[in-house]
Amino acid sequence: MIYQHVTQDNFINAFRSMRPDSFTYEALVALYDYHSELDINIELDIVAIDCEWTEYESLADVQAEYSDSVDLSTIDKLRDYATLLELDNGHMVMTAF
Repeated sequence: MIYQHVTQDNFINAFRSMRPDSFTYEALVALYDYHSELDINIELDIVAIDCEWTEYESLADVQAEYSDSVDLSTIDKLRDYATLLELDNGHMVMTAF
C-alpha cells in the first residue's frame, strides 16, 4: 500500500474538483484541521466526508432540519448529538446524527 501525506491545499483542491459546492473555504480548512488532529492514518475519501459532514449558516438552520427529532435549543445541546466545528464566519460544520 502506498500512502501520501495530504496537505491542506491538497485536501481543499480535492474537494473543489470533486464536490465544489459542498463547503465554504472556511469549512474545508476546519475539516482538514479536524482530520489532521485525529493523528491516525485515514484514506482521503471526499464522498464519505461530504456525506458525514454538513455546513450550516446558523443554529437556526440546524434546528429547522432536526426540530422534530431532538432538543437543539442551544449549541451545547447540539454538541450532545454531533461533532461540531464552529467557524469564524458564524457557520458551523457538523456530523450527521
